[in-house]
This record gives sequence, structure tokens and C-alpha cells, in this order.
Amino acid sequence: MEKKFPSQLQDKFTVRFPEGMRDKIAELAKKNGRSMNNEIIAALDDHISKKLLDSNSEKLINSLSFVSMDSKNEHPIEYKGALEILKMLDEKTNEYRSKLLRSYLSFANDILHSQNKK
Repeated sequence: MEKKFPSQLQDKFTVRFPEGMRDKIAELAKKNGRSMNNEIIAALDDHISKKLLDSNSEKLINSLSFVSMDSKNEHPIEYKGALEILKMLDEKTNEYRSKLLRSYLSFANDILHSQNKK
């Protein structure tokens, strides 16, 4: 039975890049010390995470506006700082998530390189 590497078991998807994008990705990957594949995955993950955070923030803001009605449900009480707080939390979460992802990708890359040398 043929031994398969972990990367051979992962989903694959072919992407056609606009002219010049491959070079930009290669440059960014080199700067960040990762493969082009890992750079693309990190970019996609950051984009998806931001969209999910934006969606969750919007839901939270909507729930705050619902909760912020006075007892007679006539006059909304404004939480002017709520949006700024949520944006700050989103930024900090993204920063932490990016650092964690970079560490994980670096660790996984090291493991794959050590396995390929065997």
C-alpha cells in the first residue's frame, strides 16, 4: 500500500490568478517565511474570519439595540461606545488569530519538512 503524505489527503482546488498576482503572493510568502500555499491559506482564513467577525458584530449590535429600549419600549437608549468596543475586540481577536495561525503554519511546515527528510 502506498504511503500518502498529509498534504496528499487534503482537498485541492485550482485557482487561476490574474497577471502579476502569483509574483505578489510569492513575494509576500517569502517576506512572511512561508510557502505560497500557506500564504494563500492564511489570506483566505483571515478574510473568512473577518467576515464571520463582522457578521457576529452586526448581530451583537442588533441585539444591543433591542436590549437598549427603555422599560416602556418607547425610547431607545444609545450605546455610543458599543460599536467602537466591538471594533476593538474584532481587531484584537484578528491580531491574536493571525499570530496563532502563523505559529501553527510554521510548526506544521517544520513537521512536514522533517518528515520529508526521512
